[in-house]
Amino acid sequence: GSSARLRLSGRRLAVVVADNADAVVAEFGDRTPDQATLTTNPVIALLAVEYVKADVSGRLMINAMAPAAYQQLLTTPDMQAMLRPSDS
Repeated sequence: GSSARLRLSGRRLAVVVADNADAVVAEFGDRTPDQATLTTNPVIALLAVEYVKADVSGRLMINAMAPAAYQQLLTTPDMQAMLRPSDS
């Protein structure tokens, strides 16, 4: 969504998890080199799975909200702080 594009400054993330143990997390960007991490660490795989669940559930909640309620939520200080692009 638009908030993710703003927060990630044009970068895109890809997350793949297999068998709750193997995971690949990759970043692709217009102005940055592509990078990826491949791991067999089950803790990182769990973190990746939870990231995907949070992303999907967030999209479902946004879709369930009235557009005006979502726009109002975007203006709250907590949401503004969370959506602010990182310095990295």
